[in-house]
Amino acid sequence: MRGIQRMDTAKLLKDCFLCRELDTAELHELAEIVIIRSLNKGEQLFWEGDKATGFFVLLRGRMRVFKASPEGKEFTIHQIDPGQMFAEAAIFSRGGFPANAAALIDSTVAFFPKDRFLDLIGRSPQISLKMIAGLAKFVREFNQHVENLSLKEVPARLAGFLLDEHLRTDSAKIILNTPKA
Repeated sequence: MRGIQRMDTAKLLKDCFLCRELDTAELHELAEIVIIRSLNKGEQLFWEGDKATGFFVLLRGRMRVFKASPEGKEFTIHQIDPGQMFAEAAIFSRGGFPANAAALIDSTVAFFPKDRFLDLIGRSPQISLKMIAGLAKFVREFNQHVENLSLKEVPARLAGFLLDEHLRTDSAKIILNTPKA
C-alpha cells in the first residue's frame, strides 16, 4: 500500500467516476475490499492473458492499455486518466486480460477483487445502483466531449478546455498533464 493509509482510500475513491454517488459509509465499505497498488513509471500492471481476477480504478497518474505483437510492435488502445476504471470486463468473464497495462508515469491504482466486489454488492445492492449512476454521468460527460471534438473548431475546443480546467481547479494557471513525446 506504499504511502496510502486505509482511511485515505475512501477519499481517493470518492474522486473516481464509479464512486462519485456513494455516501461516506458506502465508500468505507468499498475501501475495505480494494487493494491499493503504486506503480513506477514504465511498470507493468498486468500482461495480456494474465488471469483477470478483478478490475482497476486509476487513482493517481496515467496508465496505458496496449497490445503488443510478437515482433515487439505496440499499439496503444487507451490511456487511462485518474478516476477512470479499466479491465472491468473481468467482472463478467472468466478469462484473462485481453491486453497489457503499464504506468506512463508514477501511478496509484485501486484493485477491486471480483469475488469480494460481487459479495459486497450482493449484500448492499444500493452500492451497485449508485455506481451505475456514476458511470451514466461519466458516459454523459464523455458524449459531450466527443461532440465537442467532432462539431467544434480548434479555437472553440481550446477555449472550452481552458474554461473547464479553470472551473475544475479554480486556478488561472493551467497545467497540462500530458508529457510531450
